[in-house]
Amino acid sequence: MLGGDSKNQLRLYAFADASFGVHYDGRSQGGTYISYGRGPILTRSNKLKEVPKSSSESELMQLSDTCSLAAKERDFAIEQQHIDVSEKGILLEDNKSAIHMANNGKSISNRTRHIKVRYFFVKQYLDNGEFRLEHCPTKEMIADILTKPLQGELFLELRDLIAWL
Repeated sequence: MLGGDSKNQLRLYAFADASFGVHYDGRSQGGTYISYGRGPILTRSNKLKEVPKSSSESELMQLSDTCSLAAKERDFAIEQQHIDVSEKGILLEDNKSAIHMANNGKSISNRTRHIKVRYFFVKQYLDNGEFRLEHCPTKEMIADILTKPLQGELFLELRDLIAWL
């Protein structure tokens, strides 16, 4: 079922998550879940195209892909007059290092200097106010369903969230 958030307001939510190095070739698995508040309008599970050197890098790579998809959805929603042009989309990420790198742009640190500039285009959307980036606790990261095999209580909790976010 599709609809607005708990206040019945349409707002773009984009969850991004990645599982580091889970494939035989060292690549990571990424997941994207985009919603206007209730029910998904877009879900995607994908193998990342490059081999990341860290979990933070794989999260940043997926956040970049998710931001691109969310920007298209936001533009469409504005053109269809579903949301106002002043309404910020909300990017949700559970990795605090990826959030820090996305907010601050390319790092000169030896540990993250190798990460390509193209993954920092998320920063332009944050700087121009089209999106805001928020930390999402792992227990609420709906995109986890798209990145790893889940079972038990966590799967049930995330499955139930799909109907409301």
